[in-house]
Amino acid sequence: MSNFGDAVSLLKNGNEFDQGALSDAGKKALKLMQINEEIAGAKKEGYKLLKKLSEFDLPTSEWELIKLGDALRIYLEYKAQKQGAASATPGKLDFDVDSFVTETAKQWKSRMSNIGVVVDLGPIKRLMTIKGNWDSKKGAEAQYGGDPADPTFPSPQIEFAKELKPVIEILQILQDLQGENYKNAFARGLKLAMSNKAGTWEYKFEASKEIPVLKFPMPPFDNDPNAPLKLQAGLKLGAYFDAALKVTTDPKDLLPSAGASLGFYGQLSVMCVSLSIATVYAVGQVTLDIAADSRVGPSLHMKFGFGAQIVVGLPVVGNVSVLYMVGVEIYTDSTQLNISAFLLFQGHAELIGGLVSVTITIEAKGTVKRLNDRTDLEAQVTFGLDISIFLVIDISFSTSWSEQRQIA
Repeated sequence: MSNFGDAVSLLKNGNEFDQGALSDAGKKALKLMQINEEIAGAKKEGYKLLKKLSEFDLPTSEWELIKLGDALRIYLEYKAQKQGAASATPGKLDFDVDSFVTETAKQWKSRMSNIGVVVDLGPIKRLMTIKGNWDSKKGAEAQYGGDPADPTFPSPQIEFAKELKPVIEILQILQDLQGENYKNAFARGLKLAMSNKAGTWEYKFEASKEIPVLKFPMPPFDNDPNAPLKLQAGLKLGAYFDAALKVTTDPKDLLPSAGASLGFYGQLSVMCVSLSIATVYAVGQVTLDIAADSRVGPSLHMKFGFGAQIVVGLPVVGNVSVLYMVGVEIYTDSTQLNISAFLLFQGHAELIGGLVSVTITIEAKGTVKRLNDRTDLEAQVTFGLDISIFLVIDISFSTSWSEQRQIA
């Protein structure tokens, strides 16, 4: 049927399931399945797909999974341009049902090759494109992976939007300066997760990519008072969707959820005054997270601060630094708006060539929260302590005190 909707056609030449002279109302009859089979005089019940092609062509159009206005869009592309390839490879469907075979994995299978999962987040189109193969068969969990038969495509590949190119280049430079293999380290960060639940039909897919904070100079030299410039940067992004069908009394349990996020962290310290063993740095720091979720809509979290840091290098003992910073933090989504001002004090000491490390952090923050028809004022103080002794102990402790009052 030409108006069937979103479906994959099993016909390519038009005669894949042709039954010869058999017709129905003047049209050639097609036989899709064989039901039952006679083996050694005994009839065995089952099904077998009567296909003549090893693979079927997938449509060239996109298939939309999630669309949340202009904030979020997750869709499939039935083609994938692998890394190093000159052009995109069309998607194929290897679908078969044969309950008469003895090998469990061949009794039914559905494998779509060269599929791209594309995520648009706000104004950034094609924020991330994950290329791989959907694979499901009897006796095994469904998975989204690479192609074991293709050495250039052993695992899913990820491609980023051109808007992220400056960030990627910064991270690559930092990784190269630290003497590590950036390409391999970057490839290891992609995480894919799929799951289902017993007693209900629930389909989940989650993909995330996180590059931890990279530092230049690399530790333990990042606290050296003679370094003219210090740089830190990190990146994380991901997407997910979840659809469920189950018996429930709450209609909200049947609503699909989906979302995507992009986060960046950066800190730059520039030498202002230096007296060999002591240096004063001007410090700028920013954290930026944009996201969209089908339940709360688009959201933005931005935190930026400016301050000064004094680093002193003491012979034999080690390096000691004190950081003082002031800044602003903003969070907003479709339900609330929070604006904060903060003061940050951080003291850090490295002893015996970095074998012992102690960090004390104190942050005072005042926040104005606008939620629906009320406005609250919150004051908060956070104290953190980190102690590390190489190969002996690693303690991280943090606690907060807060007070909140409605002001409007």
